Amino acid sequence: MPRKNISDMLHRSVAGAVLLSICHFAAAEAVNTKPDKFNFWESEDLTWWSEESTEEETEKFLSAFSQGTPVLTNVEWDVAEQLINDLQEDLPKLKYGFINEGVESALLTFSSHHVSISSSEPITINRELDLKILDVNHEGSASRVLGIQTIPDSQFQVNFEKAVNLEIQRLNGTGFLAISVADGTELHFLDKLTVKDYSSAPALLVQVGEHTRNSVRSLFQLSGPSSFKTLGTAFNLESSACLKASSSLNIEAGKVFTGNGKVIADGAEVYLKGDLGDFGGIYQQIGGTLEIVSDTQLKHESWNLADVQFTSESKNIFTVSAKDFVSDMSVGATLLFGEIAEKWSKPFSKITLTDEKASLEYLNKASDAYKKAELIFTGEVFIDENSGYIHKVTLNNHYGLLDKPNMALASVRLDLEGSDKLTGQTIRIGSLTSGNTNHLKLNNSDIALYAPGPVAAIDEKIKIVGLTNSSSLTIHGITEESRGKTGKAHLTAAVYVEDGSKLNFSGSVLTFENALIVNEGETNFKELSNTELHASLYQTAGKLDVGAGAEVLSDKSVEVTGGGMNVAGVLTSNTLVVQNAEANVAGSLKTGTLTLGTKNKGLSQTTLSLTKGGQAQFDQAEIFGSNISIGGAPDSEQKASLYLKKWEGRDNQIKVANGGVLILGDDASGDGNGYGVPETLSILEQFGNPSKAVLVVNETQVLGNGNIIRLGNAATRAGETGVVFGGGSALLMRGRADAPVFTSAADGSLSFQPNSSIFVVDPFGSNQLTDTTVSEINGRSDVNLVSLNPNLSLKLENVAGEGWFIKHGEINSQNFVYPELQGWLYDNPEGFTVDSLNAAQKFFARVDNEAYFNPQQSHKLIKEATQLGSLLGTRLNTLRVRGESMKKTLGELHTIMEKKEPGIYMFGDVGGGLFFSNNLGGYLGSSRYRATSETVRIGAAGKNAAGLSWSVSLDGGHVSSKSRHTVLDASGKQNIFGLSLSVGKRFEKISAALNGSVGHSKGKITSSLPGSMQMDKLKTRVPETLFNVGGDVAYALTDELSIAASPQLWVFPKATEKTSIGSQNAFRLKNKAQVFAEVPLSLRGSWTIPSAADTKIRLKGELGGSVKVGKLSKESRLFAVGTEAKEDISQKNFRRWNGFGTMAVSVKQGRFEGGLAASAATGDGKLDAALTARANWNF
Repeated sequence: MPRKNISDMLHRSVAGAVLLSICHFAAAEAVNTKPDKFNFWESEDLTWWSEESTEEETEKFLSAFSQGTPVLTNVEWDVAEQLINDLQEDLPKLKYGFINEGVESALLTFSSHHVSISSSEPITINRELDLKILDVNHEGSASRVLGIQTIPDSQFQVNFEKAVNLEIQRLNGTGFLAISVADGTELHFLDKLTVKDYSSAPALLVQVGEHTRNSVRSLFQLSGPSSFKTLGTAFNLESSACLKASSSLNIEAGKVFTGNGKVIADGAEVYLKGDLGDFGGIYQQIGGTLEIVSDTQLKHESWNLADVQFTSESKNIFTVSAKDFVSDMSVGATLLFGEIAEKWSKPFSKITLTDEKASLEYLNKASDAYKKAELIFTGEVFIDENSGYIHKVTLNNHYGLLDKPNMALASVRLDLEGSDKLTGQTIRIGSLTSGNTNHLKLNNSDIALYAPGPVAAIDEKIKIVGLTNSSSLTIHGITEESRGKTGKAHLTAAVYVEDGSKLNFSGSVLTFENALIVNEGETNFKELSNTELHASLYQTAGKLDVGAGAEVLSDKSVEVTGGGMNVAGVLTSNTLVVQNAEANVAGSLKTGTLTLGTKNKGLSQTTLSLTKGGQAQFDQAEIFGSNISIGGAPDSEQKASLYLKKWEGRDNQIKVANGGVLILGDDASGDGNGYGVPETLSILEQFGNPSKAVLVVNETQVLGNGNIIRLGNAATRAGETGVVFGGGSALLMRGRADAPVFTSAADGSLSFQPNSSIFVVDPFGSNQLTDTTVSEINGRSDVNLVSLNPNLSLKLENVAGEGWFIKHGEINSQNFVYPELQGWLYDNPEGFTVDSLNAAQKFFARVDNEAYFNPQQSHKLIKEATQLGSLLGTRLNTLRVRGESMKKTLGELHTIMEKKEPGIYMFGDVGGGLFFSNNLGGYLGSSRYRATSETVRIGAAGKNAAGLSWSVSLDGGHVSSKSRHTVLDASGKQNIFGLSLSVGKRFEKISAALNGSVGHSKGKITSSLPGSMQMDKLKTRVPETLFNVGGDVAYALTDELSIAASPQLWVFPKATEKTSIGSQNAFRLKNKAQVFAEVPLSLRGSWTIPSAADTKIRLKGELGGSVKVGKLSKESRLFAVGTEAKEDISQKNFRRWNGFGTMAVSVKQGRFEGGLAASAATGDGKLDAALTARANWNF
């Protein structure tokens, strides 16, 4: 629904104008704290749904829910079950807004019920979620606004595989929870999790575990980056509860943790801002980083830390802070000794103290307490309370601060006073400056500069720094974004690193255009560092190392012409040159232009190795005389990959081991349907995620030119060039129609050894392996041809004058839903590809291809997509509406029969019904649907002097239906119109009548195919016509009761259902005529209720059952439009036995009569219920 229509709906809600203002995206900001504003996707239209919404509005809401456009509702329903039942893996992000008006509300509730319907253990949610909750309860209503909760009725686990964003605002400070994890249950977030509370009143954000005597372990596990923000308490952890984080954990709250549970953050990057004093549990962290912004004194018995890089104000780890020390100098000598100092002297590898200021004496004592840790102080330093701050020191006058090898004062600068050399010095300081030198030489010195960004670590006056005689220079850029100090430390000087010396980058550093790096020793980008290079890096010898978690971004060139290069983190550069050097990649390496090796044959000793999940991608590459090896880790999921979009070269040896992937050619070239690394890994999973050595070719590759590519365990043979697939290797075929995979130079060859494979994604594509330049394929009888489509086998054929092709062979029709129709398509493969221009061919090719759809669901999808009319029971809906019309017409006939005097009256009625289908069997198996109907009827009834009675009516109905528990979420609309008439006469105890009717239905069904199919919507038009003739005989047992039989003959003439995919015709379902008889037997009652003299009240009822005989199945012929493919099918759509009951009350006063009737039936459906209001006027 467009946003302009939301206002009218919201005016009717309990929150009135306040709620309306929020939904117009102007929520009040939390007092004095957050500039953020809560809103429901301000720039986008919302689809609104409430209890008052129409059926059409409900359908729009459900459609928006599936398509990822923002939805907003104040209705609670089982969203969790809907997400569990979503089998598609590529659904768009769900943007779901909930306005809570109830006392006990939850957006996502998980229980043992969901365990029983989940197709896997644990429960899995594979859709990205953006959830927003607005609580409008009045003050004191004690609402628990639960975004996500588990019910403690059994032990189970819920996995959220994709990112989750949860935002909450409470208008009146009532609700208090965003997430609740019950005893014995576990919530696992495998991707990013963000939870924000915009409320102005403090509240609890996450509750883990329950405060009970026999509580069972509960777990809240965060595998991806996570963030929590609230004025209240972020986490309350009961004694049996555990919070486990393994990535980054960012918490900003009034209170971070409360309770007595356990936090495990081994190896994580943790930022905690808020009070920690009420936490009585255990915090454990081994490795990683921990930053605390708090006024809380950490209790050493609760905090188990080891090898952690710690950032905090000193008050969090000492019994006294720097501020306290300054205010009471008389006791300063004893403040940092004893149990606290001993406890905290071991667990930290690096400590950054962030006090605004501290005395030098205090920092000296801290340095003594942390002898084994690198201690960095970022604030201002002074000698005593009466002195000014120390901003600059010299080698001759430094107050002793240069005598502490483990302490660095980031705010202090060392003035070299014109000296151009440092010899034998070990210095930890903020930055260096020199008044009158532009060239600085380090000789056997170890200098570490801890410059807070955006300060220059080395004064701009110094243009060149030389590192000689085993010297070391470390640039550690301190960025404290959480405290408003942003930016990277600057390096403006060129650095020359001689053999035996080291240049280290850590923290956040930015090098300027003049900061050239020439390396013959070691240049190290330390773990977790972030460095921007705006000058080139040259290495002629030595080692270049990018540590794990480090990120280096260069817009210039990185040239390694000697020594070695190791990349465990991320290195991205404009240009990369590697010659006569060894490059090892276990992280990520990306460049625009690569030069690998030299054209001087025999002189190059260049190697490139990718291991342990390393990935390299080059847009343009020249590779000559180089050795390249690509191999995965023992864990087959960690595949190493080399992606060469455009490349040329000669005399190279490329080895792809198991777990390695080599991609040649741009995935965007040609038809634009090539495979990059993500697509390749996804398709390999479809093939069972084999740990094979894999070659992917996006553009035709030339065999030979001195290049040899060996995959798997291919044996090495002297002088061999081309491509050799050894055991355990595979070629992944794209199936492009415009080019072969390989062509050959004079020295090229293509070989397959035993246990090698060719993976064919689209067996209906051209799959041209070579052109005519390859006359023979060595070992072609040894290669395994594996199709992603299980319905056929493959074979390798040489087509004269064209080359070698992979053709499909024998067809396995046992897997076909429609053996004749699909068999014809498989036997006539021209145009039968996943990219066919014919919609039906494209559909069947993709539904049978694991790259486009889950094979476990393919049978259901084929049945449902081709028989949407049966899926939503259009023929059954027509019979229900027309049958009800026939009964109503006979009912009016019986009413006029009971009148003693002749006459005519007009009547009209309106009604509504609800229908839930049963499992009808046949092709559609366990499909079900629900339908609602609304009908309007007008007519006349009369009786002549001879006692002959008649009735006639015109009626129109509308049916809305929707599939339930099916692969396809289909929705349908039917408009049904008809004419009914009957004549009859009443004798003493017997009444007899004849009746007839004709009706027509126009139906339209729409459905979105699963996103993995990458096809447009399905649209089906279903016309139905229904004729009926029959009779009715009743025998009066008493004045009130009678028995009756109403035999009817029903005829559905021939009709054709037309289905299109997008704008293209896809399927035709030609339905044969269907004729059957129905014989209802019932007991009828009619009672007069005493009333006022001028008013007559009558109660009527009927209870009975019926049996159908004849053709109870819809027999059809299905056609694939544009082909000769067809199939005769039969779909059972009516049950033989039915039961029904009706109860009605009517009131007559004068010439006017009104009534209300309720009916229910079972048999064709689990439940068929209707309610009708009737009125007539007697003439």
